[in-house]
Amino acid sequence: MRDRFNRVIYVGKARDLRKRVSSYFLPSKVAQTDLKTRAMLDAVWDFETHTVRSEAESLLLEGKLIKEYRPRYNISFRDDKRFLLVKIDMSEEWPRFRLARFKKDDGARYFGPYAHAGALRQTLNFMRKKFGVLTFGRGSPTERELKSSTYQVPMRLSEISAEQYRERVVQACEFLEGHSREMIAALEEEMRKAAGKMDFEKAAELRNMVEDLRSTTKPTRRFTRGSLPSAIDPMAEVQALADALQLPRPPRVMECFDISNISTTHVVASMVCFRNGVPDKDNYRRYRVRTVEGQDDFASMAEVVRRRYSRVLLSLAETRVNAAEYSQENAFEIAERLTSPQSAIRNPQSYVRLPDLIIVDGGKGQLSSACRELQRLGLHDLPIIGLAKEHEEIYRPGRALPLQLPLDSGALRLLQRIRDEAHRFANAYHQLLMKKRVGESILDDCPGVSQNRKNLLLRRFGSVNRLRKATVDQIASTEGIGPCSGIDALPSRSKMSILQMKVRALIFVFAVVPIVDAQAQETTATPAASPTPSEEAIIPTFETQKLARTYILDVPAPRGQITDRNGVPLAQNRLSYNLAINFPTPLDFSDTQALSFVREKIDKAEKLIGRTLRISDEAILRNYRNRGIMPLEIAQNLSQTEYKEVKDNLPAGMIVRPVYVRTYPNGKLAGQIVGYTGKTGRNPDGIVDNHETLWPETEGREGLEQTFNEMLAGKHGEYKLTFDKDGRKTSEKLVTAPVPGYNIVTTLDLHLQELAEKTLEAKAKRGAIVIVDPNNGDILALASWPTYDPNLFIPSISSEKFKALQDDPNIPLLPRAFRSSYPPGSTFKIAVGIAALESGAVHSDDQFECVPSIQIGNLTFHNWKKSGRGALNFVQALTESCDTWFYQAGIKTGAEPIIDWALKLGFGGKCGIPLRGEAEGRVPNDEYMKATHGRKLLNGDIANLSIGQGDTQVTPLQMAQAMGIVANGGTFYQTRLVQQVQTFDNKIVTAYSVRAKKTLDLSSETLDELHTGMIDVVNGPGGTAHQASLDNVETAGKTGTAQWGPKNKERTAAWFTGFLPADQPRFAFAALYEGEVGSKVHGGSAAAPMIADIFKEIYKGQQTNGTRKPRAREETEVRRAEPVEEDESD
Repeated sequence: MRDRFNRVIYVGKARDLRKRVSSYFLPSKVAQTDLKTRAMLDAVWDFETHTVRSEAESLLLEGKLIKEYRPRYNISFRDDKRFLLVKIDMSEEWPRFRLARFKKDDGARYFGPYAHAGALRQTLNFMRKKFGVLTFGRGSPTERELKSSTYQVPMRLSEISAEQYRERVVQACEFLEGHSREMIAALEEEMRKAAGKMDFEKAAELRNMVEDLRSTTKPTRRFTRGSLPSAIDPMAEVQALADALQLPRPPRVMECFDISNISTTHVVASMVCFRNGVPDKDNYRRYRVRTVEGQDDFASMAEVVRRRYSRVLLSLAETRVNAAEYSQENAFEIAERLTSPQSAIRNPQSYVRLPDLIIVDGGKGQLSSACRELQRLGLHDLPIIGLAKEHEEIYRPGRALPLQLPLDSGALRLLQRIRDEAHRFANAYHQLLMKKRVGESILDDCPGVSQNRKNLLLRRFGSVNRLRKATVDQIASTEGIGPCSGIDALPSRSKMSILQMKVRALIFVFAVVPIVDAQAQETTATPAASPTPSEEAIIPTFETQKLARTYILDVPAPRGQITDRNGVPLAQNRLSYNLAINFPTPLDFSDTQALSFVREKIDKAEKLIGRTLRISDEAILRNYRNRGIMPLEIAQNLSQTEYKEVKDNLPAGMIVRPVYVRTYPNGKLAGQIVGYTGKTGRNPDGIVDNHETLWPETEGREGLEQTFNEMLAGKHGEYKLTFDKDGRKTSEKLVTAPVPGYNIVTTLDLHLQELAEKTLEAKAKRGAIVIVDPNNGDILALASWPTYDPNLFIPSISSEKFKALQDDPNIPLLPRAFRSSYPPGSTFKIAVGIAALESGAVHSDDQFECVPSIQIGNLTFHNWKKSGRGALNFVQALTESCDTWFYQAGIKTGAEPIIDWALKLGFGGKCGIPLRGEAEGRVPNDEYMKATHGRKLLNGDIANLSIGQGDTQVTPLQMAQAMGIVANGGTFYQTRLVQQVQTFDNKIVTAYSVRAKKTLDLSSETLDELHTGMIDVVNGPGGTAHQASLDNVETAGKTGTAQWGPKNKERTAAWFTGFLPADQPRFAFAALYEGEVGSKVHGGSAAAPMIADIFKEIYKGQQTNGTRKPRAREETEVRRAEPVEEDESD
């Protein structure tokens, strides 16, 4: 703000400047402002605005302007303090990162300023651990710092030189400059893994760390100047929302629901309507929730959505014409037709149209409840989202992960306005009902008792309790009441006023509820007789009958099955039996009696089942005191022998409780894909609550069990327990049966999966095999070795067994097929060949010398074979896997086409299967090389890239996916692991259809060259994969061998990948053999035989296929290489 002399008199910031500035000039606000603010408003002459991108930028700019102009009416930031900077002096031998307030001209490098000091300090702590750099202090590292493990990245400071330390400092400086995306992504992945393992404390720490790093490393922009922002453009925001949610049309009509309650009193809901981005208050609605007891936002949301849209459909039905003509329409289609501009309705002014978008205030739970109701009403096609307030996450049906829009986006601001308006409207209604309740009295519910009569009675008798004890004559003598006509016609024992009968009846009904009669307190202005001691000693029935109660307990539903593509179960349920003690009711045992009762039963149980049962006296008494009405479990998961023994000789006072337990009938088979479950908690020992589960539920902790947990979980049943006034159990029954969860049908072929895992077990200590259908992207086998048996986790796994799994050096908990990435070696030559041929840099008949080595820059790059092979074309080079040929072809092609085609084939990106933790792999580009190695891709890097070495990383799943694309001629299908989700009676809930993501423009000539070369790799005389050759089917493939890891722990990845039959592919595959440290294994001798073993079994007994006819240009004699043994560099 400036005065008429153009002096700056005030600097402020706000998210909405128009709203803040206008608030200064509202008459109601001006009247309440202090003298300083009034004086400032009188002096304001002009405004100047600066637009920034974030709150941190606004804070920095505000402080800068206040210190620069020292405005008269500002208080904050007028001192000499400055925001923190990070200083690094590269002239020091061991540079340190220090904090500073002032930027000096001392040759040091400064970063900042930073608005959030706490976030900055956390970032420096992260840098110290991640990069191993020194922070704070001065001079060379101290003895303590040299030996500290904090700086071990990967070596301690005492083990490196000052020059090596400076390389760390350079990396840390680049991090502060904003090159932090990969590290933040790694932390986010670690956070998700921690959350998936239920380690929420670690996940929260990582989340805070990510937020701090983003706050610190987020680049700031230059500040721009302009006039005051114009008014919000609602329609622009509506269009932005349509784009963000990918809606078929802009949501001109939106309805938002919110639930409001305090305790369990007056649960209410609101529905606000926005039309063209602005409130349509004529169509606001408010609801009192009727069918839900207690606090249950999910059920409340379901009721309100049901009431709203059943009324809308009823309104539309009344306007419906030509019913016979549209008898096959569903509810949504009817609504669409009737609300279209061409519709002829009876009364256009009376109908209510369906919204273009429904918004519910809440997350997955509220959204799921609303979706179920829309499904029942036939409105499943109606767009709906949930907006969770804490992180402004947008949940959509059928999407596992929420959508997060930028905080400054118009679409999010529109959603926030709608949500806040729904919240305001619901709270206003709730407050109105609470205000009314303060003045309520039981007399309000008595027919014939007006407000005037109520005041007269309360003024005369002082309270409802004394009114109940009054005689007929006393009530009748009250001024303004008088005797009731027809009183003498009643039977003699009922000769009391009708008013008194009604009052007493109502008082009896409500005696079990504690009542505060505020009206009585307000109307005692005139003196009234004080209650007698006998009146005060009356005890209401809610105290005398406190043992009478009813419990509704939840019965966990059986989880749905997980099956292979043919319906063979991979995960299912079995009944397990737990032995429990039933305490007699009423619960009047002393502690000694309770312990004696339980110990007697335990002694009998131990004799029956033949094992020792341990349970402490403390646990017995805690259960008896808090939940004696529930059985006390003393033995879980009885064996079949134990169950038969107990069943036939069950002592009195003991029961056998059947519970559902997860089981995996195939043991280890597909264990890493299916995953496992775990209990959501231990057996409760606190006071019994309504809707407490009869036994702890299970939830998915890994694999498909975790991803599809909500669909597998099913719907709880209800079990009712009733006790009389003395605490005796009078009845128990199953009110509602649980509904089993949905079944998950995968694309796996259990036979193929079994063959793959058995082959890995027999021929590889560590490895993976993936087989996909190239004609639709279905994953038929996804095998990793070693693996684990998910039955180990049922019903729970001991800490010793879990530690053994974690500490196993072969890492059986790691699904290598999709969570591990490896250098692809020579298998990557397929992508390089496509890039070379399709870009026109190399032609099929071009020849390069296959020499033992080649000089690139100042480095010598070798071929895997020690002798030269002469001039080769592409097919020959691919067949013999000549490295030096591909060095030359790759450099001639250039990095950009190779990277482009690698990405097109799916390398460097997740395949998108519904399993957590899938690795992305890596295709190095200039940006990566600069961030990692401080330089762009050079010819030497391109040479490495051309043979799948260096920084390139792929997963076995990505490799099989790429082979599927090559096999089918260029169609990139979305890899599919789950076919559909269906109910227990086989009704499809969700179908994941085959989807072609894109079609690559691969020429027929390139495909012909590739297929010929890959066939010759397996079947040609100079090929490297003879051990994959089959007698009755022609296989196309490519071997590869690559090293990775530090030199002292270098391992070898041996690959074989391809497809078969070569002429009409049905299977695309990738096999990986992970070698031991220092071992020499090769793709042709280690990985290729595994594929041969699998498909010999598949094609056993089938007739021999015809071999592929040679191409025309092969008719001329071409010199072929002699049979060779592949070396480690293949």
